[in-house]
Amino acid sequence: MHQLIFMLNSEVFMKRYPVIFLALCFVVGILTDHFFHPALPVSTAIITAAGFSLASLVLRRFSQPATWLVGCAVVFSALATSRQFQKNLQFNHLGNYPNFAQITVAGRLASEVSLKNERFRFDFAIQAVKLDSQWRREKGLVRVTSRMFPTNYQPFCKLILHGNWVQPKAPAYPGGFDYRRYLDSRKIGGLIKLRKDGAIVVELDNESGGVNRMLAHARAKLWHIIQIVTDAETAPILRGLFIGDRDMIDPQIIDVFSQIGIIHVLAISGLHVGFIVLLAYILAAIFRLPRLPRDCFAMLVVWAFAMFAGLKTPVFRAAIMFSVFTFARLRDRSMDGFSLLALSALIVLAINPRELFAVGFQLSFSAVAGILYFYAKLEKLFRSCKFGEFLWQFEAVAAILKCLPLTSGFGGLLAKTGLRFHLLRYFPALFLVTLSAQLGTAPFIFFHFGRFSFISFIANLIVIPGIFLMIIIAVPTFILYSFSPFAAAYVGNAIDAIMHFILNTSIFFASIHGLSIVDFYPHPFYIVVTLLFIICLLEWQKAGLRFVLLFAAFASLNWQIWSQNFSKDDRNIKITVLDIGQGDATAIIFPGKKIMLIDAGPASHRYDAGEKVILPFLRKAGIEQIDMAVISHPHMDHYGGFGFLARKIPVHCAVFADTSYLDKAFRGLVKRMAANGTEIKIVRRGDILEEFAPAIFYVLGPHPAMAKIKRNWNQASLVLKLQYGKCSMLFGGDTELAGEDELLQFGDFLISDLLKTGHHGSRTSSGLPFLQQVRPEWVTISAGAFNKFNHPATEIIERYSQRSIRMARTDFEGALQFATDGLRLWRIVN
Repeated sequence: MHQLIFMLNSEVFMKRYPVIFLALCFVVGILTDHFFHPALPVSTAIITAAGFSLASLVLRRFSQPATWLVGCAVVFSALATSRQFQKNLQFNHLGNYPNFAQITVAGRLASEVSLKNERFRFDFAIQAVKLDSQWRREKGLVRVTSRMFPTNYQPFCKLILHGNWVQPKAPAYPGGFDYRRYLDSRKIGGLIKLRKDGAIVVELDNESGGVNRMLAHARAKLWHIIQIVTDAETAPILRGLFIGDRDMIDPQIIDVFSQIGIIHVLAISGLHVGFIVLLAYILAAIFRLPRLPRDCFAMLVVWAFAMFAGLKTPVFRAAIMFSVFTFARLRDRSMDGFSLLALSALIVLAINPRELFAVGFQLSFSAVAGILYFYAKLEKLFRSCKFGEFLWQFEAVAAILKCLPLTSGFGGLLAKTGLRFHLLRYFPALFLVTLSAQLGTAPFIFFHFGRFSFISFIANLIVIPGIFLMIIIAVPTFILYSFSPFAAAYVGNAIDAIMHFILNTSIFFASIHGLSIVDFYPHPFYIVVTLLFIICLLEWQKAGLRFVLLFAAFASLNWQIWSQNFSKDDRNIKITVLDIGQGDATAIIFPGKKIMLIDAGPASHRYDAGEKVILPFLRKAGIEQIDMAVISHPHMDHYGGFGFLARKIPVHCAVFADTSYLDKAFRGLVKRMAANGTEIKIVRRGDILEEFAPAIFYVLGPHPAMAKIKRNWNQASLVLKLQYGKCSMLFGGDTELAGEDELLQFGDFLISDLLKTGHHGSRTSSGLPFLQQVRPEWVTISAGAFNKFNHPATEIIERYSQRSIRMARTDFEGALQFATDGLRLWRIVN
C-alpha cells in the first residue's frame, strides 16, 4: 500500500516531482476557470495567489500544509492567467458590434497569406476601427477570408479592410469541431469576411515587420525552391513538413493518411524536431565539434527551426524539452522525462492557457506521455520472450566478423573500428514507440475523431524512415539550389521517388478494409476505464498501485452506470437544429436514443450535410440507426443529405406527404431507400404518428390540394406538431403564407412552445396572423451565413422582436439545442 500512501501524500510528491505537481495545479486552475467561471476578478485572483504563497512561506516548517498552500497559489495564478488571457481577447468596440454588419478597420498583417478552397486567408492585427465616420482605437487579432488579395503587398504590411464582422459561433453539431475554441487558442477574437463589396487597401508604409517579415521572406523563398526541385504532388507535402502549412495538400492524401493513422507526419511536430536534432548532430560530427559546441549548435538549430515553423505548440514543446534536457546533461544532471514534459506544458500554458483545449496540444503531449510511460514496459515485455531478446541483442558487425577470418584485411579493419550495429532492433523499437504513442493519444483520438487504425503500427515502420530520408536529402538539396538549380532539381527526383513510394504504400494500406475503427465515439468514462485497466495490467506486480488503479476503474464505471440509471434526462426529449448551412435538418432524440430526423440538409459535389454534419452528430450521440426520416418536401436543401445517410446507416422508416413529385433525384432516393429495406410511409392531414409514444406527432399539413402541387413545392411541405405532455413544437418545412393561412383553421391547436420558422425566415412565411395564433416562446431559424437569398429577412426578425419571441439562429450561433420533460421547454446553451 506504500504506492497509495505516496500518491496521497502531496508533500512527498512535491519533493520528488515538483514540476509535475505545479503543472497539475496550473491545469486545475485553467479547468476551474473554464468550466465553473467563478466570479473572481483578475486582481482578486492575483492577491489570493500572493496570499497563499506568503502563507506557505510562513508555514514552511510544516511541509504538508505548506505544499497544499503552494498548490492553491498555483491554482489561483492559473485562474488569473486564464481570466486575463480571455480579457485580452475582448475588443473595446467590436465586442458589441452587430453580427454580419459592415466595418472598416486598419491594422497590420499578422500572418502569411494562404489560399484554401479558393479563398485567401490571413490573420490581421487591428489597430483602429471606423465608427460613425470617425477612427477609434481598437486592439485585437482577427482572421480574414477573402476571394481577392492585392499583389503589391509585403509580409506584415499595413492594410485597411472593409468587410463584414462575424462573431465565432458554436459547432455545427453538439460535440463537433469548436471553431471558437480553436480561435481562442490562436488568440483570435473574431472574423472578418470580405465579400464582393469588400475591399483591401495596402498602405505605402511597409518598412516595419522585423524578424517576422524576415522569416516570412525565408519561408516564401523555401517554398519557391520546393516548387522547383520537386513535382506538384510532393511540393505541398514538403511545404507541410518544413513550413507547417497543410492547406495545399490534396484532401484525398490527407484522408488516406488519416485512415491509416499517420496524419501526424504531414505537419510539423516533435517527430520532425527529432529529425532536425539528429541532422544537427550528424553535421556536428562531420565537423568534429567538441561536446559543448556540439550541444550548443544543436540547440541553436532546433530553435531556429522552431522560429521558422512559427513556434507551433508541438515544435515549441519539443524545443523546450530538448533544451532543458541538454542543459541538464551539460551540467551532468539528469531530469525525469515526465518532469521535462510537465515543464514544457507549464511554459506553454503560462503563455497561452487556451492551448489546453486545443487538439494539437492534447495529442502532442499525450503522445510523448505515452512513449515515456508505455515504451519501457512494452520493451521489457517484448524482451521477455527468447525471440524478442534475440532481435534486440542481434549485433550485425559481430555476426559479420564470425563469418570472416580476423586475418583477412576487411575482417581485421572491421574489428579495429569497434562498431556495434543492432540491425534488427530498429523494427521492434519503432513498432513499440508507435504503439506507446498510440496508447497515449487513443483517448483523445477517439473523443475528437472517433477512429483508430491498427495498420498504423506497420505503416509507421515504412513512412517514418521514408520521411526522415526525405528530410535528410531535402536539406542539402535546398542548399545546393543556391549553387546549381539544375543539380538540385536532379536530386529532387530522389525526393519525388521516395514520396511516391510513401503515397502508393499508404494508398495500399488504406485499401485494406477491417483494420480501422471508424466513427466510434465511446463515452469518455469508458475510455478512461479502459486506459486504467491497461495500466493496471502493466503495473500488476505493484500491489498498492494495482489496487488504486482497479478501484479507480471500477468506481468510475459504477458511477457512470448508476448515474445513467438515475438520470432524469432519460425522460427528456432533445431537439437539435443542426447547422448545415442553407437548408434544414432537425434531429429529435427520444428516450432510449430513438431518433426522428426531419430533413437532412443540402448535398452537392462539394458539400454533403449528411456526411459532414449529420452522421458525425449521430455517431457522437451513440446512435446507430434512424428510426424515422421525415422529408418535408422535395427540395435538395431539405432531403439531399439522406442519400449519404441511407448508404451508411439503417433507416427504418421514411415519411413524406406524397409521391407525385416530379423531382427525379427525390424519386431515385425513395427507390434506393426502399431497396435497402426502409419502410416508405405516405402521410396525410389528420394522420397521427405514435411510434415515439408518449410523444405524439400530429400531421397538420399540407392541405390535400397542396400536397400534389407541381410548381411551388414549398406549399406542399409536411407540417408536424409534436405534443409531449404539456409542451408542443411545430415543424413546417418551407410552408409559405398561403399554407400558413390554410393552417389557421386548427385554431388554438396551433399554439406551440417552439416554432421551426418557415422557409428559413424569408418574408414569404411567418405571417402575422399565423404567429398570433401559434404564440411561440421560441423560434429557430436555419439559414446559411451570407446566403444569396438574404435569409432571414429583416422584416421577419423585427416581427419576432415586436412580439417578444425569442430567436435562435444557426447562422449566428451554430447548432441549436432544446429539451423538454413534458412540463417545460428550455434551451441548452453550448
